[in-house]
Parts: sequence; structure tokens; C-alpha cells
Amino acid sequence: MVETGSAPDDTASFDDQLLAELLVSARLITPDQLAEAQARLATYSVDGAITLPRALVPDAVAVAVRAVEASDGSEAGTISLGEAIGDPGEWPTWSSGHFLVVHPTEPGILEAIAVAPGAALGLLPTPRGSYLYPGATPTRDLSPDTLVLFSPVSPPTAVKSRPVDLVSSPTGEFAVACNRGAGSVHVLIPNTGTQFGAIAVRAAGSKRGIGVAIHGRQAYITDGMTPRLTILELTTLKARHQTFPTGPLGPIAVTPDGQHLLMTFYKNSDELGLLTVTTHDLRVRHLLNLPGRKVATAPLEPFRITSDGALAYLVVQEGETPGRCRLVAIDLAKKKVAREMALDGLPLGLALPAPKAWLPEKPDLEQVVVELGMATHEEIRRLRDAEPSGPPLQDFRIDPQIVGQLPERMIRTMGLVPMYRDGDKLLVAMVNPRDPTGLQLAAQLAGGLVLDPIPVGEEELAAFLGDRYPLLMERYHAMRATVPAGGPAPAPGAGTPAPGTGPASAPAGDPLRSSRPLHGDEGASPGAGTAGGGSAGGVPASGVPASGV
Repeated sequence: MVETGSAPDDTASFDDQLLAELLVSARLITPDQLAEAQARLATYSVDGAITLPRALVPDAVAVAVRAVEASDGSEAGTISLGEAIGDPGEWPTWSSGHFLVVHPTEPGILEAIAVAPGAALGLLPTPRGSYLYPGATPTRDLSPDTLVLFSPVSPPTAVKSRPVDLVSSPTGEFAVACNRGAGSVHVLIPNTGTQFGAIAVRAAGSKRGIGVAIHGRQAYITDGMTPRLTILELTTLKARHQTFPTGPLGPIAVTPDGQHLLMTFYKNSDELGLLTVTTHDLRVRHLLNLPGRKVATAPLEPFRITSDGALAYLVVQEGETPGRCRLVAIDLAKKKVAREMALDGLPLGLALPAPKAWLPEKPDLEQVVVELGMATHEEIRRLRDAEPSGPPLQDFRIDPQIVGQLPERMIRTMGLVPMYRDGDKLLVAMVNPRDPTGLQLAAQLAGGLVLDPIPVGEEELAAFLGDRYPLLMERYHAMRATVPAGGPAPAPGAGTPAPGTGPASAPAGDPLRSSRPLHGDEGASPGAGTAGGGSAGGVPASGVPASGV
């Protein structure tokens, strides 16, 4: 067996174990690289999920965002958002305790995901999107695609409770935490769990949420109190502002292509309207009135645009009764309401179904090796295709004339069997492919060919010598008996079935297909290619074994 540089992984699949031996024995990767790949593979969760990112969990009590290891819930750090003391009675406790998963292509609701009471909810920003952290190890069923998490509960026992809302960029590069009580927004870097900086967007004390939508490296921010839009460069914290001739701007969303903003605004009666604004010039392109719809009794109405940019979903309050809500689906192409659906209560948020790329099955060793850039799928495929399906020493391609270049006692002593030629390679079975003496002997046998050592076990070698080797030697001597004195060996297949068909075959007169040494040339001196002017390991220059056969 090949030493891989690390202890065998009992949980690794048999195929991964075979591939590990194959990659190292073929020298496609080094033992250290294999150990690195196996260590990466071990980081994938045991239930088959990909390596989980850290979750960002808003903490209204501490006025902070906690970084949590999604795999086990352990704390990884805390990002403070302020120290101002607030009256917890000012902030409403709200939500029906579930997320709505809306249909991505036609107006409708797919399901409602219940959230455990008291769960520390958060977001999982990833390069593939942002997903709900349900307070435990995420799964595809419990972690839909969601960009926004409003502070669901303000604990009545909190001393300095300030509701903290969280928004992630679609690529997971940035997150923005909103300290609603302080009127500030904080730019976070999820990969490092650090705060890049913060700006104030309004005076402290409002109960309304702060609307945030992120595209690329820009955040679009509404304060819920004025008709002013703030455009924040996330990498420099430079801000510019644009005021619109409407009432206060509320929830905001950006289309997936980044070309348009959708902004709700409040009229004097708190009824809603919807603006469509182009991002390159901040001009209003369309205004849709939503008569009879009011602001929901919540910090901020959940608002989401589908991945194809065709539909927008918005939660609104129905009539004057708090808690009676409706989900409005808006056809963005036709600029009209496509459907309204009554809800049992105000949801925690709106989400889209998790794509298959989120939490895929655990990769195998080949995928990790390719991911780390150690080899390509094509290189590994060729390596697998070159491997015989059975034990190496049972390969039908083993050539008696090549095996016969070493006497049996040398094969036993060195644990080495020259097997057959494949193109410009000589395949040699070795009990210890790293033995310097064995490699030197194998290299002398190969001569100008590329040496391809194949690992075999001691038991396999013993079985070969007791079973197949005698038969191969019978064929070897039968071939030699047909060669006229002083003449070349016959081409494979002359008077006997060709043992070296396919890539191992070669024309008559080829030194590798005659009874001459593997490294010898016609007319070479007796000591050519061997140490000390003699034949290597007891193989005379004529190629006839001295003994042991």
C-alpha cells in the first residue's frame, strides 16, 4: 500500500482510498498535497453538506451582530453596533413565527417555514446567495434564499434593547446591519467577521425600519421618515443623496440585474405607492399606487424580487386591523398587481426556494483535488482508465518476455515485477514504490522509457509467484526456443498467443520485445547500462536469466 502522508480516514469511501493510492503512486500529486486535500475533505459536514460559512446573528440585547459557526452554533466573535441605552418597551414584538417561501416564477406561496420560538436567527452570506440561519445546523428545507432579516423579537428584559436588522448582498461579500434605534447603518465583512465602518442616516429613536438593498458594492438606503434615498459606496463609505417628490420612502429592493430600484413610499394616509427608479440616473420611470394598502404593523414590510426580475412580493396590512396582512404579487413587466393573498399573520420575512447549488452533496476526493488545483478531471480520468480493473499482477497484458528480464530470486528479494510496455512507459509492479534501490533497478530496466511504478501488496506478489509466474515463464521459454541462434526474438504472437496486444505491442526487433535487456542496444558493450560494468541484479547482457527459473 502507498503511504499517503496521513492516517487513513475510516469514513472515506473505498473509491476515495483507491484514488488516494493511485494519485500518489502515479506521482500526479505529492503525499503532502494528498494530506491537504484529505484535510479539506474532512471539513465538509458529515450530513453531506458543503463547508458551512459563518452565520451573522443580530442581537438586540447586546446591540450587536454575533458571528456563529453554522455547523455547531459555537460563537466566533461579536461585532458591536453601539452602546446607547433604550427603553425596551418602545419596540414592538412582532411576527407570526414563520418565513414565507414564495413562488419564483408565478404569483403564489410555496410554503411557510416555521421557526423555533426563541431561535437565534441569522443570515448565511455565501458567494451563491444569502440564506436563512434557523438557529441550528442549516438544511436546504429550513434555509431558504433570503436577503433580509428583521429583528423578530425585542426581549422585554433587555436593558439596552435596540432592534437590529440585517441585510446581505446577493454575493455574500458585504452585509449591512441597521441599528434602528440609533438610526445608523453598519457595513460588515462576513468573511472576516469585522465591521468596516458606519454612518448615521437619521436621528435616533424612530420605531420604523431602515430599508437597505445591495447590488455590487453599492447600498441603497431609505430611512422610513423622509423622501431621501442614500447611495452608499460600501468600500469607501462615501454617501450621496437623492430626494424624491413623494412621502417618506420605505422598503426598497433592487432588481437582480442592478438596473432598477423599487421603492415603496408612504402617503399622508399611510397608504402605499411603489416607485420604479433607474439606478444609473435615479430617475423615476413608473409610479404604481396601491390604494387601500397600509403600512403593516411591523418595523418594515417584507419585500422581495424574484431571481428573474419578473415578480415583486410585498406584505401589506389589510384595512385597519393590526395583524391582518396580505401578500401582494406585482407583475413588474405589466406594472400592475398580479395577485393578492390573505395571510394568517405577519411573516418574519419573504424567501425564495433554496437552489440545488445550496448545500449540495458532499464532494468526493476527486472534486476536492480539482478544486484545489492539484489536478484536472481529465488527468484523473486518464489515470483511472489506465488502471486495470483487477489486481495489477493479474493483468492480461503482462508480457512474459519482460517479466523474464529478472530472475525469480531477484523478484522475491526486491519485491519488483517488470510487467509490460505501454507506449513510452514501462509498468513495474513494486511492493514499495519508494524504495530507492528498487526504483534504481526499475529505472535501469526501463532504460529510455518512462518508469510507471504500480503498488502491490506482499500477499499479491507471493500469490503471483506461486500461481501465474510459472505459467508466464513456460511461455517465455517457449518463445525463446523458437528464436534461431544469433537471431532476434520473434514478434509477439509468433507461435503463441500475443500477450502484449494493444498498447503494449511493438514491432519485431524492438529491444523491449526481444530477449535482450530492456535497456540494451544492438552492439552495446556487455556492461552498458549496468552499474560496475556488469549486468543489473544478475541479468546478463544477453537477457538470459542466470538462475532461478
